[in-house]
Amino acid sequence: MEDMENKAYIAKTRTKYDYEAIKKFNQVHSYSRVSGWIVSIIALFILIFAIVDTSFESYYRILIIAISLVWFVEFLTLPIISAKRAYKTSRLSQDAEVEVEYYDDFLKMITLKSGEKVGETVIKYAEIYKIKETKDFMYIYISGNQSVLAGKTNVEGDLEKVKDKLQENVKKYKRK
Repeated sequence: MEDMENKAYIAKTRTKYDYEAIKKFNQVHSYSRVSGWIVSIIALFILIFAIVDTSFESYYRILIIAISLVWFVEFLTLPIISAKRAYKTSRLSQDAEVEVEYYDDFLKMITLKSGEKVGETVIKYAEIYKIKETKDFMYIYISGNQSVLAGKTNVEGDLEKVKDKLQENVKKYKRK
């Protein structure tokens, strides 16, 4: 551990965990599921079919249209609703900041609440489950259901060098 303390980081980011950041994460995470899109497309086709085909009795047509609309609207709004719930219920991450320092073969996450350090985690790049990169964030998945939001707008250092190192070491690296 002492060796880690003496190394200089390649890049460093600081991300505020506000409602907008959590909402963007939920949208990226939810909309990347192929099964949700397939079911939504099927619901849309059923909706169009129910509107165009007049051979159904009006009661069944209305029922099919209503169910299809509810599914489609739910799929599009669920990430926003779940972001509100996640933000309101998570006292640790609510308005916290996470500083991510990137080194040659590991990253260090420092959680800050009201400017004070409340936690620190070190993760080797080879132990990262996957990364999804968007225009504003890198979502670093530590496991299938746990991730860190690392912003790309407030960067100190060489983020491109970090991305190259992450792509070399993380099997599942996806850019959007």
